[in-house]
Amino acid sequence: MQRVERAKEQEVVELRGKLEAAQGDVRGQLKTKDDKISEILEELASISALYSEAKEQVEQAKNDERELEELREMKSDIERKDKQQAAIIEHQAKRLEELEKLYRDEQVARKRAFNTMEDMKGKIRVFCRVRPILPFEFEKGQTFALNLPDELTVTHPWKDEKKHREYGFDQSAVDGYNVCIFAYGQTGSGKTFTIYGNEREPGLTPRGVSELFKIINRDSGKYTFSVTCFMLELYQDSLMDLLLPPQPKGRGGQVADLPKLDIKKDPKGLVTVAGATIVEVTSAKELLATIEAGQNRRHVASTQMNRESSRSHLIISIMIESTNLQTQSVSKGKLVKKSGSTGENLKEAQAINTSLSALGGVISALATEQQHIPYRNHKLTMLMSDSLGGNAKTLMFVNVSPTDSNVDETQNSLQYATRVRTIKVDHWKEQAGLPPSKRGLVDLVEIADKRQPAPEPVDA
Repeated sequence: MQRVERAKEQEVVELRGKLEAAQGDVRGQLKTKDDKISEILEELASISALYSEAKEQVEQAKNDERELEELREMKSDIERKDKQQAAIIEHQAKRLEELEKLYRDEQVARKRAFNTMEDMKGKIRVFCRVRPILPFEFEKGQTFALNLPDELTVTHPWKDEKKHREYGFDQSAVDGYNVCIFAYGQTGSGKTFTIYGNEREPGLTPRGVSELFKIINRDSGKYTFSVTCFMLELYQDSLMDLLLPPQPKGRGGQVADLPKLDIKKDPKGLVTVAGATIVEVTSAKELLATIEAGQNRRHVASTQMNRESSRSHLIISIMIESTNLQTQSVSKGKLVKKSGSTGENLKEAQAINTSLSALGGVISALATEQQHIPYRNHKLTMLMSDSLGGNAKTLMFVNVSPTDSNVDETQNSLQYATRVRTIKVDHWKEQAGLPPSKRGLVDLVEIADKRQPAPEPVDA
């Protein structure tokens, strides 16, 4: 019995050992399976991520395809609009070309009409300026002898003289006409102040130069301009270059001979001075500085009539491409007794009288419409020949003194100015024999008829 029990116990022990061994194997197999499942789950997660990424890429590709299609449509639309814009640009270019032609035609018509109005007023237009009484004249008991009933009239016991206030000569110069502005009057009548003025009250030169460059800047988009100038002094029948740079001294400290100045005319009929210093300027400030530098080199002397009397004629010539704008200060013949001219001053006065006599001869010839105009009788008139007569625009300022002691000289100046105003426009005569299509001037009535048709008659 005991032997059987021991055998059963032994068998149980063996069975337990086998069971534990079997359990160990099962546990190993389970762990292996768990590890395998974990690997599969990791691979599944990775595949899921790749799937999601692939799905996103597919969606992106679909979006890209839609955008590409939209871009194709936009490209087609742009190409269509480009064609439309090209057609519009071509049309506008043709229209612009037509408008530019109309603009050029209008510019020509305007210039001709403006020139016609100036010609209708006379080749030489006269302005009269009366200066105030000076302090030293008050001290001498002199009185204001002239009457100024209105802004158009100057009167004194012998003579009436009218003056008109209209400007436009810088525009004529830019348009291609020669222009001459000159001041005429006795010593001390205010010629230099009229031409130059001062810083507070600028004269003709600074005002004209400023207006000139305003016009040039206004038209700079359509045209190009080249502005040059020279500045001369006519002193006792000798020309002096006021813009000539300082000359180097030679041996012995003597200055080399100055260049010879020779008055000539170029093929276009413009007066040129061979040997003169020509300065190119690009602004009003630069031109005024050049004029001031030349002005400082002028001959001046004191007389009983004027403490700083200009003893010469000054010629400032401004060339705008092929156009000449001249401003000149022309000294009237001085009475020897009043000016206190003796010795060298007397020679200066006689030289001025000679030049003004020559100018008077030219004025007389123009006023009487003579065939021959004696420009070559003096250097002054030779210099003014391209801007005095013909179709040039000439503006004369007659400066007079208001005092009773100068009434004789005032009378002479006003009579001379009256004579100047009698010069008639002869350009119409030159055109009268030509058909309208070939005339150089524009018939203003014809323009008015074309641009503004006459109203139809109305039945009563």
